[in-house]
Amino acid sequence: MLLDHAVLPAETQAALLERAGGNPLYAEQVCRMLTDRGMLTRDHRTARLAPGAEVVFPESIQALITARLDALSPEQKTLLQDAAVVGKVFRPGALAVTGHRDAATIQDGLRYLARRECIRPVSYSSAKGETEYAFWHVLTRDVAYAQLPWAARMREHRAAASWIERTAGERVADHAEVLTHHYATALALARATRAMEEMIGLEELAARFLVFAGDRAMGLDAARADTYYQRALEHWPSGDPARAWEPIPELSAVAAVDRVDLLLRAAEAANQSGDLRRAVRLTREVVSAVDTDAEPMRAALAYERLGQYRLDTFAIDRASEETVETCRRAVELVPAKPATPLRARAIVGLADALLAAGRPDEARRWGEEALTVARMAHSGEDEARALILLALLERGHGDPDTARALLGDARARAATAGNRSLELRALQWLGDREFNAGNLPEACTALDNGTRLAE
Repeated sequence: MLLDHAVLPAETQAALLERAGGNPLYAEQVCRMLTDRGMLTRDHRTARLAPGAEVVFPESIQALITARLDALSPEQKTLLQDAAVVGKVFRPGALAVTGHRDAATIQDGLRYLARRECIRPVSYSSAKGETEYAFWHVLTRDVAYAQLPWAARMREHRAAASWIERTAGERVADHAEVLTHHYATALALARATRAMEEMIGLEELAARFLVFAGDRAMGLDAARADTYYQRALEHWPSGDPARAWEPIPELSAVAAVDRVDLLLRAAEAANQSGDLRRAVRLTREVVSAVDTDAEPMRAALAYERLGQYRLDTFAIDRASEETVETCRRAVELVPAKPATPLRARAIVGLADALLAAGRPDEARRWGEEALTVARMAHSGEDEARALILLALLERGHGDPDTARALLGDARARAATAGNRSLELRALQWLGDREFNAGNLPEACTALDNGTRLAE
């Protein structure tokens, strides 16, 4: 019990129980408020309401926490508010930057706030040699944060982000999402307060770290990466789409990007998240923005992606001559020599489009060329793609045994390249081939392997 054995007047106890309404947090905060205000006298393990003390119960938990925070000194309250900006868990070093305080003042303040049970030390700190603290309850943090004026919040979010950048060093990538939160929040507050000078710098920082966070999330959670890229596009300044931001010297992991790069990232995230039509729309924007004469390779990449995304929407929109011509344009833009993975991928895309359009002979010719180019370019992924295409042609228009061998080879190439998606596709088609041939044990083996890989 917070008060061990507490003896309160009957009417006070009844009022407390009624106002708490069965919520233990409310009762807990009342007990702490009474302790903070010195309204309890203790006799060994028994606590009694001080003579003449009158207890006024706030209407809500938030009002109760507000009353407790208002009882702090201005310095202690400001320290707690600065900690609320940093996060639910925070380190003293961050408060030195956000509040321009010396270490001794911070440590004294944190120890006092811990005694008041506003915060508590964390058992296992993530920072070697420095104690971490956490808010006793998230509502305490929320109330402290809400009391900060918007302009002060903006400055402190930016200061907190700068501190994280400096202290993270080479591990800045591990803090991409936290940095994104601080910079994006600072930008929103700058816009709300019409702080025009602050907005200019914060737009770039917010967009940079949103792209950075999207890149970090892409391999694990395409939907989250999609959200980050969409937000980055919202923050991207209007004007020249080819304008690039140079790398930040202190943050080499945050690469230079321009709007075209961002659109390509966003399109791929949309594609992997299942929003195929938005992937097509974003890539069309890239095709319109890129100068094919000045940047033929980037234009080829845009056409290759557009063709692939259109093929992915085959069940919705059906293959068309426009898709074939989009893929053909990608092949035309990539130089024939030297052999490159992009050219191999562009040729595979054209062969896929021709097969979907019902032109298997042309598809076979381009598929065989894609396989040759992929091998010359030492691109295992594109070799796997070409082998899957040729297997599909054999399955429908040739030798089933050859199809089995090609799919097995494709699976091996994809596995070596570390492309689990392609490996899964090879297993799927292999199981389908064996099933249609009546080889049920082999089909089950292939599909079971695919299921385990997918999981």
